[in-house]
Amino acid sequence: MFKALLLLGDIFTTPRIGLTCVEFAAYLFSLRPFTALILSQLGIIASGLAHI
Repeated sequence: MFKALLLLGDIFTTPRIGLTCVEFAAYLFSLRPFTALILSQLGIIASGLAHI
């Protein structure tokens, strides 16, 4: 959850570096390691919820 808040903070502060929020999000998701990290975190969350 903390990582998600950090990511949202990064997205909302992107105007300081001259990008829109949508441009920055598109840039992040164009990076394969970032996308893989997000998918792996979602998988971990899903497997944890399945065992509750």
